[in-house]
Amino acid sequence: MYSIQAKKLKDFPIENEDFDLVLIGSMFDGSPLLTEEMQNTVYPFAPKAQFIRAEEPPVVGGLMLGMDAAGNKLEGNARIEMIKKLGSGIRDKGKA
Repeated sequence: MYSIQAKKLKDFPIENEDFDLVLIGSMFDGSPLLTEEMQNTVYPFAPKAQFIRAEEPPVVGGLMLGMDAAGNKLEGNARIEMIKKLGSGIRDKGKA
């Protein structure tokens, strides 16, 4: 899986770029082996990549993209606040 995506990294001149590579989804909640394997695959092409975990559930990104596509694009602090509200609401529903 990662080797296919890593080959795509060769198409981008990112070997000297600092950037965040955001890990989303519950598959990264368990053992660190998955993240370590991804790092082993990505670092040869992008040694300055910073692997970080998303704080909000993956569905929040989809909701924000949908809002953008519907012409309800939020900017700056309004976007950040909406992401926080959506994420906390989704997490609270899961506890019920």
